[in-house]
Amino acid sequence: MKVYVLEPLNNIELCRYLKDRKIYVNTLTLADVVIVDKVYNVKEGLNKVDYALMQGKEIICFKNEFAKENYVSNYLIKDGASHI
Repeated sequence: MKVYVLEPLNNIELCRYLKDRKIYVNTLTLADVVIVDKVYNVKEGLNKVDYALMQGKEIICFKNEFAKENYVSNYLIKDGASHI
């Protein structure tokens, strides 16, 4: 399983954890799963999620408190996405 994280610079700890496990990829097209946590650029984030869904990728979101950077994750959970 290969995992892509939206906005890896904003989720650096998660990326380091996945890199240690050798399952992180830095290209969306190579991934099997897309993880959504903290996304600051909402428009770009939703576009990448839409593209990933069209490619048949699984989307997993982190359930967070309400803050601007958690909007995309909370929106996708509300819309029926899997969450942790």
